[in-house]
Amino acid sequence: MKKYLFCAGFILLILSLTGCGNPEPVLSGISPDSKVQHMPSFELTVTGSDFVEESKIVFNNEEMTTTFVSSTELKCTIESDDITPASVQNSQGAGIANETEDYQVDVFVRTPSPGGGDSVKLPFTVKANHTFTTPKRITHHADTAECYVDLENNNINMLYSHWGNKRHGPYPVHFRRSTDGGDTWSTATKVNSEDHGFTCAYDIEALSGGKLLAVYEHWDTINFRSYFYKSESNNNGQTWSSPGSFFPPSINPIFITWRIFNENKIYYIYTIYDGKPIPEKGYKLKFMKRLNGVLGPEYTVTSGYLPLCVSMITDDSGNIYLFYMQGTKQGSFDIFRAVSMDNGQTWSTDQITHIASSWKTAWVPYVTKLSDNRIIMFWRETTITSIPGMLEAEESIDKFSKLKIRKALGELPG
Repeated sequence: MKKYLFCAGFILLILSLTGCGNPEPVLSGISPDSKVQHMPSFELTVTGSDFVEESKIVFNNEEMTTTFVSSTELKCTIESDDITPASVQNSQGAGIANETEDYQVDVFVRTPSPGGGDSVKLPFTVKANHTFTTPKRITHHADTAECYVDLENNNINMLYSHWGNKRHGPYPVHFRRSTDGGDTWSTATKVNSEDHGFTCAYDIEALSGGKLLAVYEHWDTINFRSYFYKSESNNNGQTWSSPGSFFPPSINPIFITWRIFNENKIYYIYTIYDGKPIPEKGYKLKFMKRLNGVLGPEYTVTSGYLPLCVSMITDDSGNIYLFYMQGTKQGSFDIFRAVSMDNGQTWSTDQITHIASSWKTAWVPYVTKLSDNRIIMFWRETTITSIPGMLEAEESIDKFSKLKIRKALGELPG
């Protein structure tokens, strides 16, 4: 046995001396070279020379599953969990990084023996926060309000209300478009006619075939109710069609949201009051679909104290997920979730946050689905004063010490 071990070692020595072993990898670049922590998974590309099929990318002291592209290029997938402070602390020791500071991890290429070895190391920066450009002024009205944008490839479509200097209206809705990432904007065009009352921009969507759909709300101050209208444009917002009904006027919702998949598929979620006293479960959250211009039946999602501010997503199987704030027995709000696996006909609900008390509440969830099917939810948490039938936010002297943005990560099933 010793003789064979000696022979194997001798062969490896001869291979290394004669240059028949693997070459030492040379690393010259990585792309990207930075990401913000907790962001979705991404593909890391390393470039250099003398890579072989057995070469591995080492990221944060961990050999990654590596795709050999050529002797000058390798690729691997970096998961979201690979760029969190916890992952760095686990591999390099406590105190290396935290949520509020940028930090760096090493990236290099490792080629096994015979020959081979590790390349030089290049730094990959994990950023604590996104960076933003200096704000640029788009409108020149101090009384512009209720702005909504939609990204259409490299174009930005913006819908906004212009209140003017008139106390009781009319308040027209305007549209502007940018084709260069927001550096320059088209001249404003008026979307709706200047009828009486209070009108607010509500949504702007780029549909197939270059069509734009604008949705806006007309608030009837006499009868104390809202009407929702839509206008369409086939020429990039230069002209708009006459207003048409977007939501059945026979329904008088307290709150409404929707998701526009395309012009033939729209989901509505809305809250109605069914006449019961406020301390009881006098409010219902409803779901309705419009398919090919035809409204479907109305389904009840849940009943409770003011289920409001719904954020809606769907998964790859068409299942529907609603995240909303709802009153609790303490008189404040928590975040709840409703799920339908049968196109909105039946729903199951559960409570997401458990922070509500007589002085603390969770508000206005916003949920988005990431590319790897994970979801991220943001909501506001603040202190409140509870009054029957009314909630009043308590604002601190510096306006933000008692109002903070929190986030929670979750994953869709499947």
